[in-house]
Amino acid sequence: MRKYRAVILLSAYGNSPFIKLQVESILKQLTSDDLLVIADDGSKMVPWEEIPIPKNSNYVYFSRLKNLGTKKSFLDMLFEFKKYGYYYFFSDQDDIWYDNKIREQISKMTLDEVCWSFHSIDVIDSDGKYLYTLEPISPLSKIHYFFETPQAGMTFCLNYRCIDVILEFEELFSDKNLLHDQIIASILLLFKEPIIIKESYAAYRIHGNNQTGIKSKHWLDRIKNISFKEISKFIKDSNERFSFFELVKQKNSVDINFLTTRTRTKIFDEIIFKLAFLYYKINTIFS
Repeated sequence: MRKYRAVILLSAYGNSPFIKLQVESILKQLTSDDLLVIADDGSKMVPWEEIPIPKNSNYVYFSRLKNLGTKKSFLDMLFEFKKYGYYYFFSDQDDIWYDNKIREQISKMTLDEVCWSFHSIDVIDSDGKYLYTLEPISPLSKIHYFFETPQAGMTFCLNYRCIDVILEFEELFSDKNLLHDQIIASILLLFKEPIIIKESYAAYRIHGNNQTGIKSKHWLDRIKNISFKEISKFIKDSNERFSFFELVKQKNSVDINFLTTRTRTKIFDEIIFKLAFLYYKINTIFS
């Protein structure tokens, strides 16, 4: 039986100087119907004594014996607590949630079918200074989403029906290098288009110890100073996604025709997609 309105999953690692602020920003908006789960992903360095959890709060702390990494850490928590809540959120340890994030995001959701959403974020520096606002990729383009996760995972909200869909493909995750938000977005997009929220409900912190960076998603900005290393990473990531989608197709008869046909996308994205798909097919044949 589902007991909680919202389940917030926070994967902690290392001795973060920002985790106290992040947890405080979440606690401000928690109700007795919500659950906060914090996992130390094997680092044994999380400053638990600095995290201010009131005794009457609903929370779970646990440590792992080994480091699972970003993808497996979040997915492990998601599957562990899959029957606890109606809505699920992912939290990084370095960011700040605005007071209305949980309430406002849930208010735009529904429970009668698969439903997921993400929102804009304000990007800040290590001192909390505002830098710029990053909106989700828009207009919606399935091919564009194939190349880039539409928004950072810390903006996602999934209803429990999404978890049921993701669980169908659990066995496919282990061999892929895709991150948890890439996997989730790729799968859910096959079943339901997301709710795109233009308002900012959180601040994403850029600092020297970021596990993953975040930057402008406009293709002109991305290719201005592109390096060979970035091209190699793009090819590798694209191959990972093509391979993953082929596994999904084998597992489920869901329609993935958008991978080879035009679907409301800018011509640049379609050209790059076709070239990447051709490279993948040639590489598959000769590997």
